[in-house]
Amino acid sequence: MSRSYYMGDAELQGKSSGVVNMLVFLLLGLGIGAALALLFAPDEGEKTRERISDSLDSGVKATSDAGSDALDRLEKEYQNLRKEVDKLISNIK
Repeated sequence: MSRSYYMGDAELQGKSSGVVNMLVFLLLGLGIGAALALLFAPDEGEKTRERISDSLDSGVKATSDAGSDALDRLEKEYQNLRKEVDKLISNIK
């Protein structure tokens, strides 16, 4: 019974990790696509460079925010898991 409990937790953690990875790569792809679109835009060099810089800054910020959110969620999950392990250890004693 406890074995299936751990397997379920591992499956849930794997799915949430996959979602976080998907979001990070989606944001990265959007940032790269925006930068390429600006590179090939028929605009002045100064304006194009400024737009690329702005796009990269917003992409870095979005990626950083997504990473922070994922880290916060992982810290909470760790705390919950730690409580469960402590509870199981105290039940064994």
